[in-house]
Amino acid sequence: IAARGGDMEKRCVLHGDALPGSHRGYDGAVILGGAMSANDDGKFPNLAPMRDLLRDFHGADKPLLGICLGSQILARCFGKTVRRHSELEFGYVPLAKTSAAERDALLLGLPQPAIMQFHEDTFDIPDEGEQLLAGTGCANQAFRIGRATYAFQCHFEATQPIVDHWITVCDSSLRHRLGAKADLVITATRNDNKQKAAAQRSFAETVTDRWIDLIGA
Repeated sequence: IAARGGDMEKRCVLHGDALPGSHRGYDGAVILGGAMSANDDGKFPNLAPMRDLLRDFHGADKPLLGICLGSQILARCFGKTVRRHSELEFGYVPLAKTSAAERDALLLGLPQPAIMQFHEDTFDIPDEGEQLLAGTGCANQAFRIGRATYAFQCHFEATQPIVDHWITVCDSSLRHRLGAKADLVITATRNDNKQKAAAQRSFAETVTDRWIDLIGA
């Protein structure tokens, strides 16, 4: 966004920032990840008004881009369930593009690298949505609704230093949640981060650049 000359306003609602009152004055919104569940309305009272706000953006045809928790929030915005996945999905995971992705403004003609994952929940694709990416372990990885509302379960935004930071800071939590396979998964992710981060970065830059084009359109 900065490279394209755009202005960004960051709202960290977990840390007490207020949500915008409406979509007016904004051209689009990016909804990032977080440690909470998209179902935690009781613990995080901003989640319900956030869903109203995002539906407001969608109704005004202003592009949305949800990543990880952000994708799950968008699934809830359009009436679908977010639930616990069978296991923690962590590491660079191969994904497959659907036939809809081959016609999609963000993914058309784009190579599909393995993408970093770090989540325990998953979602159902909204009825009006088109699935764009699929995984073998966690099936629903990306969808689009309408012209410009996008949801990606995978963390394509994570740079090599961010993934290294996650591995270090979350070591004890990862080992607890991954159990017996923790050493294997963490070692593989550390190695993959050296080998696969560049391809993911290229994917991320192309996808976000094309998403910004939707704002201009």
